[in-house]
Amino acid sequence: MGDKDATKFLLAAGREVLTPIGVTPSGRGRNWLDDHGWWIVNVEFQPSGWTKGSYLNVGVQWLWKPHPGHSFEYGARVPILTNGKPVQFVELENETQFAKVARELVASAAREVFRYRETFRTLGACIKALRKYESLYPYHLAVAYGLVGKDHESRRFFDAGQVKKTPRDWEVEQNALMDELSSLVRDTRAFRARILEIVNQQRHDLKLDPDRVIVLRDTL
Repeated sequence: MGDKDATKFLLAAGREVLTPIGVTPSGRGRNWLDDHGWWIVNVEFQPSGWTKGSYLNVGVQWLWKPHPGHSFEYGARVPILTNGKPVQFVELENETQFAKVARELVASAAREVFRYRETFRTLGACIKALRKYESLYPYHLAVAYGLVGKDHESRRFFDAGQVKKTPRDWEVEQNALMDELSSLVRDTRAFRARILEIVNQQRHDLKLDPDRVIVLRDTL
């Protein structure tokens, strides 16, 4: 049995469990996504380079930050319970065994999706969740605060997110974007328009639904 067999079972289980809750395949069965307009949940049934089977990665990506592909900015590897013990990887042993494993993997992915839907359901909820780890997410907090009209907090986090000591090329670009956004944040309408522009570009680059309505208005 090859890795295509594992993918076949994962795709079948995904269609049974993920499709009905609005999670859609992105690729040939190993990657799925849950689209919320300005953010998405990426689900990956990651293969191994050494043997046949799957890891499970589930994480959030905010589309108001330019990035050249899918990423796991919040969350990632999800342990899988096998014989009552958490493991990182489940190996394909035979069809009967992996058909069951695939259903367990997909069920775990669905639980993570529901958890993230609740955690990041609004801009206010997003801010509340990320404030617990604010040193890791200054850019996202700055954008979220700016979108709800909290310009002082937004500018503070844009400043905190700057790489000021020997920035690399991509960090120079990120610093410039944060300077631009910080200069707009006092004008909430102009700030929202610029963020929407970034979100729409990211959605285009990731080939997401172009007709999705993006709502960037919320209160704390």
